[in-house]
Amino acid sequence: TFHLDPQLEEWFALLQEFNGVLFGQSLIETRKVFKEELGLPLNRKIIVVGHQPTLFHPGIAAKFIAATQFAKQVNGIVVHLVVDHFGGDVGLVDTPHVENGIATVLQKRIAKTIEGIPLIEQPRVKVVSNCKMGQFLRDAEGPHAAAQFAQAMQLCMKHVAKVDATVYSSELVKTSFGSAFISAMKSSGSKCRDAYNRSIFNHPAADIAMLKQDELPLWDTPSGIYPKALLLTALSRIGFADLFVHGLGGATYDDVMEDWVSNWLGIKIDNMVVVSADVSLPLKVKTVEHARQSYAVPSAIEQDIFSIVQSIDAATPYSVQRKQRFDSLQSMRDEHGERPDVQLLKQSLKVANKRDWPLFCYSSEELQQLRDDIAKQWAGICCS
Repeated sequence: TFHLDPQLEEWFALLQEFNGVLFGQSLIETRKVFKEELGLPLNRKIIVVGHQPTLFHPGIAAKFIAATQFAKQVNGIVVHLVVDHFGGDVGLVDTPHVENGIATVLQKRIAKTIEGIPLIEQPRVKVVSNCKMGQFLRDAEGPHAAAQFAQAMQLCMKHVAKVDATVYSSELVKTSFGSAFISAMKSSGSKCRDAYNRSIFNHPAADIAMLKQDELPLWDTPSGIYPKALLLTALSRIGFADLFVHGLGGATYDDVMEDWVSNWLGIKIDNMVVVSADVSLPLKVKTVEHARQSYAVPSAIEQDIFSIVQSIDAATPYSVQRKQRFDSLQSMRDEHGERPDVQLLKQSLKVANKRDWPLFCYSSEELQQLRDDIAKQWAGICCS
């Protein structure tokens, strides 16, 4: 299933033209310089897809696939915005395991990453798995773990999505526009912070922490300064993105960013779309209904079960004979079958229906089908 907001024919109108002046410079010039500093072309539409350097699931891949399809329509390029200061243990992932018809979640160590340290501050990681994702990580280029994981995912998606350029979140604050933005936040006194916190207050579902007194939306570490989520997307969407493709989670917090920038700087930002997809794996698991049926009528003694059930029906209600035959029926079932563990089976089915396994758990054919299904959404739609 897909989630598209807005529908594809409306995306063309969201390729925002930024006019006016910000921080003493025209936005047209600001965006030109920003793109030049990031090494991005000036004559192409920039379609940005952002995410942490984790092992993507199909919902994230769907963003890149849709961005690739749209870029073809508007002479654009797809830019992978990597949140390189993410500090999760991304080398440890959940994978499915099915045994005797019961699905469980197994954690698989793909590479040695360290929880709590930004991936940009970790060197290239040691790969400890021979699975195909491990090979992508070995083949990926880049000087640090963030680049290694980001490029490994680009290799993993290469047959369904095309990434033309990669930009890292830590680079944004080092640009001319990033520096100007941070200087403006510092010089605005409480105005910036108050607008930021008011926007968070008005969107409680986004679950974003408010700024404390004299705090800015920055992660200030001994190794560098990194933008928090709202600042990251503000710099991206104002500075160089013609269209930003979000997932469901990103869209929630970016509504807060739009309010913040509107209230503080008076800028209205519209260049965002939302894409997601659910793709389950074809895991063969026992259902509660099948397990109950198998216990009630074990295949090895199916005829015997039918016979004794008929004899129970024929016996006098509440008689000793009827009870004895019923006890015999239960003994036969216990001898030739197993009483279903309903809770276990329900949990197994929940695991089987999980739709966000890492991409390497899916076959090439399944990912190609996702690409083809998304491509079909463009049928009959063009920029004219």
